[in-house]
Amino acid sequence: MKKILFTFSFFVLLLLVLFRFSQINKYNTIVNELPEIYKHEVITKKDDYEQACKYEIESGYYFPAAKRVKAKIHSGFFRFDRKMSAENTKALTAILNDPNSYIWGEIGTPDIHKRIIFYNEKNQIVGLTEFSYEGQTYSYPHLNRMKWGMLNEKAKNRIIDFLDDKN
Repeated sequence: MKKILFTFSFFVLLLLVLFRFSQINKYNTIVNELPEIYKHEVITKKDDYEQACKYEIESGYYFPAAKRVKAKIHSGFFRFDRKMSAENTKALTAILNDPNSYIWGEIGTPDIHKRIIFYNEKNQIVGLTEFSYEGQTYSYPHLNRMKWGMLNEKAKNRIIDFLDDKN
């Protein structure tokens, strides 16, 4: 009986591990399959930044592209995904769209701790943000007002509160 129980437990664990491994490349697929919504160049010079932000706002470019979105947080290999509340999702997208949330600079190659996938009403993926506890974000599709994705301390801490469900 113990041998059967061990064998059954082993196969269940093996299936769970295989399922999680099958999800590893999911994020690269999401980035590659997101429709190219914004047809603009990414600004790399500070001198062009204000004009680019003004253009994005006048053109109605926001992240994510859908008006009403829901979000799911992916926290890592051995953790279950969880949904963000509508209120926190709205506050999070406001932070990500605010140019004052960012500073010029980037970490380099950060460890990505959380990924937030944004869905529209039809449950289609409309955005992805990768987040590092050091304050680096990578959002797809990217907006120029996100500078290079480095958050200021206040924005970083607010996002951490949302992701760790302290709000």
